[in-house]
Amino acid sequence: MRTSVRWGAALLLALALGATAGCGSPAPDASDHRDAVVTAVEAALGDARTATILADAWQHDSASDAYATVILRESSASVEGAAGELTALTPPVAGDALQERAAGVLSDAEEAVTALRVAVERGDHDAAAAAARLLADAASDLEQISEDLG
Repeated sequence: MRTSVRWGAALLLALALGATAGCGSPAPDASDHRDAVVTAVEAALGDARTATILADAWQHDSASDAYATVILRESSASVEGAAGELTALTPPVAGDALQERAAGVLSDAEEAVTALRVAVERGDHDAAAAAARLLADAASDLEQISEDLG
């Protein structure tokens, strides 16, 4: 009797697996992948531009340390999230170079906005100016990628 229960359970499991085998998400095509890269790049670009503008305001005492810190923490988390979304993508074979290019620039933006946040938290105007320049460069690169894909 136990053997027939085991065989019955095995048969039900095999049927269930067979029925769900085709239910997975299809691999992204080149267009879907390109759209996902554009979304990640444009999200990071907006946050990079915001952080750059804020850095300038902070350097000229038009933004308080507390306000700048909060905004830069949010910008840093958003750029990190965009980079994470891009990293999680599985590109089609033709999309590897595109993803590598965008990932490199997103990494630069992530490092720069983090350095900017740390400099502002420490009250280090020289380090903040240097990080803001790096972030502006990364934002320009993100904008170029967005234009190239748009």
